[in-house]
Amino acid sequence: YPADYKSLEIKPSTTFAEAGDGLFAKDKLKKWSVLPPYRGKPLSVADLKRMKGTKDMDYVYCPSRDAGILNLTASDMDQVIEESPATTFCVDGRTESRNNPTKYINSVKSKADCDKVNVKICEFGDVAYFRTMKIVNPGQELIADYGGAYWEDFDGCPDV
Repeated sequence: YPADYKSLEIKPSTTFAEAGDGLFAKDKLKKWSVLPPYRGKPLSVADLKRMKGTKDMDYVYCPSRDAGILNLTASDMDQVIEESPATTFCVDGRTESRNNPTKYINSVKSKADCDKVNVKICEFGDVAYFRTMKIVNPGQELIADYGGAYWEDFDGCPDV
């Protein structure tokens, strides 16, 4: 069930105040609804090296096949840059706002909040989408589990 931009609303998070804005359902979303894709500027390995370990990484998404690149050391990244300066399939959604509402989907960061998760990140090819895991009612915030790839001190929710 595709959900379009009109079904979604960006406003201050009511689940995680420290997160800033969140993404909310304006209309009832059925279980398995697919939200618009996560969009952003394609990143090179040099971009990722420069951004790694900074707040600039907050809106970066790398598909599964590129996720390992984030675990490379700085010298390994230098070697990759020297051999192939091409872009990765990672994207930076920071500056994409109008066409990237899913960048406002916040994540749980402790097991105590795992019951709030109602969307899951999925990939079609190298494009990230979110899909609902249960019915999401109007006014309800969309919450995901970014897991250990995002949080240093939280490996993610079991069974999500």
